[in-house]
Amino acid sequence: MLEINILRHERQRTLDGLIKRNFTPERLKSIDTIIELDDRRKLVQTSLDQELAQVNSKSKEIGALIRSGKKDEAESLKDHVALHKVKIKELETDLSNVIEEIDSQLIELPNIPHSSVRSGKGAEDNEVSKALDGATPRF
Repeated sequence: MLEINILRHERQRTLDGLIKRNFTPERLKSIDTIIELDDRRKLVQTSLDQELAQVNSKSKEIGALIRSGKKDEAESLKDHVALHKVKIKELETDLSNVIEEIDSQLIELPNIPHSSVRSGKGAEDNEVSKALDGATPRF
């Protein structure tokens, strides 16, 4: 399976290799789709990390407020934390959906052939690099 970094940083080599594998222009568009999905994954991951950081800091504040005897303020913060936790669940679901879609798109892409491989549609287009003299041995 190809890695997203190869699609992103070695785009032309990837396109050339997939064209050798007889990919149609419509199927080549899947590379752009994968990169867009990866950009979305990064945004969702960043939002999720920010929400988790806010919950963590507010939880520490709640502990400090309870220790200092300000239970009403602590209860107010608990309500805010509950809202953040709902948002976290939504972001986690969205993130897992995006990752699943990326994986399903990447699985559809074959490996890139070596640069020495010629273009062709089948075995008859292969180049014979060395022919054996006489009969082909049977094993």
